[in-house]
Amino acid sequence: MQSFRAHHVFRISGLLFLATLTGANVQAADGTLVVKSEPDECYNGLGEPYQPYLGEGSCGEGSIAKRNQTYGWALTSHGTDLWIGTGANVSCLGATAGAIFSGEIPSFEAAPNCLDGGGPCLTVCEGPESQFLYERFPLPVPLIERLADSFLGIIGDWRPPEVWVHDTSSGVANQERIAIDDTSLQSTLGLRGAGAHDGVVLMGGPTITGIGLQMFAFDADTKEFIGSRTYLRYSNVRRFVSYRNDLYLGVQKTGGGGAVLRWTGNRSDPFDFVTVGEIDNEVAYLAVYEHRLVASTWVPSPLSSAAGLLGANEPSPPGIWMSPRIPFYGLRAWHADRWRKVWDLSDYEPDPVIAASGGIGDLHQFGGCLYFGTMHPPYVSYQAITAAYGDSVDDPDEAMTKSRRTLAIFRSCDLASWLKSPTFEVLYGEDQLPVFSPGDGEWQDTETGMGPPRYGRSGFQNDFGEPLFENLIQIYTWSMGILDGQLCVGTQENAHSLTGGAALNGGDLWCFPDNWSPAYLANGEGLGNTGNSGFRNIERVGDSLYVATSNGENINDGNQIPMLPAGGFEVIRVDEIVPSEPE
Repeated sequence: MQSFRAHHVFRISGLLFLATLTGANVQAADGTLVVKSEPDECYNGLGEPYQPYLGEGSCGEGSIAKRNQTYGWALTSHGTDLWIGTGANVSCLGATAGAIFSGEIPSFEAAPNCLDGGGPCLTVCEGPESQFLYERFPLPVPLIERLADSFLGIIGDWRPPEVWVHDTSSGVANQERIAIDDTSLQSTLGLRGAGAHDGVVLMGGPTITGIGLQMFAFDADTKEFIGSRTYLRYSNVRRFVSYRNDLYLGVQKTGGGGAVLRWTGNRSDPFDFVTVGEIDNEVAYLAVYEHRLVASTWVPSPLSSAAGLLGANEPSPPGIWMSPRIPFYGLRAWHADRWRKVWDLSDYEPDPVIAASGGIGDLHQFGGCLYFGTMHPPYVSYQAITAAYGDSVDDPDEAMTKSRRTLAIFRSCDLASWLKSPTFEVLYGEDQLPVFSPGDGEWQDTETGMGPPRYGRSGFQNDFGEPLFENLIQIYTWSMGILDGQLCVGTQENAHSLTGGAALNGGDLWCFPDNWSPAYLANGEGLGNTGNSGFRNIERVGDSLYVATSNGENINDGNQIPMLPAGGFEVIRVDEIVPSEPE
C-alpha cells in the first residue's frame, strides 16, 4: 500500500520554487489583504514542548514562530462587520486521519535543519508526537504508549479555534479577536459554519471526538459572547443561509443522514432550532434557488466527521436536494419530508464505489440556473475502492491514480419545474472515467452518464486536450459568489498528493461572465499568496467579495523565501473582476 507521507516538515526545492513563481496564469482579480493569521506559538522541533509567542522577536534561537490558525473555516457578516471562525492545522488533521483510517501508521520526520537555517521549511505536522496535545490532555501512561493511540494521533495538531471580526467600513486591514470564556471551545475541532440573523451571530463546529456539534452565540452589535450549547444528535455544520426573515442551516446527524434546520431562537435564547428538511446524507452547502432551498450533500467519511459513520449503512451517493417552494412564513416542520433528491453523483460518475465516496460542493443561482460542483477529498476514493474490493486491488499505485478525480462543474436551468424532470448539463467534466472491475482486477475507461462537457475537462480545463497539471490538482468546488454580475468559483488545489510538496500556485478563482460563456481564470495564484491552497469561503459585503483562505504553511514566517508571504489563513477583499485570458 502506498505510504501517506504527508506528515512531516515540508521543504521547497529550487525546482519547485521556480514552478511556484513562474506560472503562466494572469492575475486579473485585484485582492486586498484585510485579515491575516497571527503567530501564536514558538515551534522548537518535532515533539518538543512549545513556548508561547509573546510578540516579534520572542521566539529565541532554535525556534520558529508558528501560526496554527490555518483555515478561515466559517464566514458570515452582520452590517459592515465580517465574522470569521477558524480551524487550526486542518490539513494536518485531515492527512493524519486519512492515513490512520486507511490502516497506515503516519510517518513524522524530524528536520533539525529547519531550526538551524537549513530550510526553508513551510509546514510542520506532528500528529501523536505533539506535546501540546499531551499537556492539554495528560494521560497516566508512558509516552511510547501515547504514540500508538490512534485517536490522539488524529487530533495531535489540533488547537482551539478562534473568532475574529473585521470592520469592512474602515477600508483598511484590521482584525479583532473575540474573547470566549467557555470550556466548550476547548473541545471543539474548529468553527466550520457561521450565520447571522436578528442581531445574533451563530458559529458551530464538530467536537474533537466527532460526536456532537458545538454551537456558539454572540451579540452581533456589541460582539459580546452570549453562550454555547452542545447537540449530541448532530455532529457537523458547514453552511447557513438567510432567506426573507429566516435563517437556515444544514447539519450532519450523529446517527446517520442529515437535516436542514430553521433557527427559531433570539438574543435571550439563541439555541432553538426546528427541523424543516430530512436529507439522506450530511448537508454540506445550502443556497436559495427560485424561492426554494437547495442542499448539496457529502457521504459519511472520516474527513467529513467520523460520527456520521455510526449510522452509515451503504450510504447513497451525494447529490442535490430541493425543498418545496418557501411560503411567506418560512419552512416549517411539516415541510421536512417534502424535499426531493433531484440529482446525485452516480448520474455522472460511472464507478458506483467512487460515486458513493465523493461530495458535492458549493452551489449558487446565476442567471436563472443553479451551478454546482464536486469535491474529492484526497485518498478517500482510493480508500473506498480498497475497502470494497480488498485483495482484488493488486496494484495500489494504479488504483491511487485511476480512482483520483478532479472537480467537475454542472448546472440546471429548469430545476424549479414540478411539471417535468429537471435537466442537468456538464460544463466541465469528462467523457470517460476509469471504472474498477473486481472480476479481473482491471480498470476500464467507461462513458460518464451525462454526455460530453460543454466547455472543457475537469478542473476548469478550457479545452479538450490532455489535462494540465494545474487542472488536475483542483479538487474542491469550495465557494461561490457573485461580483460585477459574474459568478465566481473558488477552488482548492491539492498538489501534495501528486508531488509530495506544498501548494504550487495557490487556489484558483474562476468566473462565469454569463450563462453562455465558459469560465475564465480570474486569479490562479492564491490571490497574492501562492501558499493559499484554496478559497474556503466567499461572503458578499457591500460591493465587494471577501474571500477566506486555507493556508497550511504554519511555520512560514514570510522571510524564508523571497516573495512568498507568511503562512496561516487570510481574508482578502476583491473589489473588481476583470475578464482576462491566460497568456
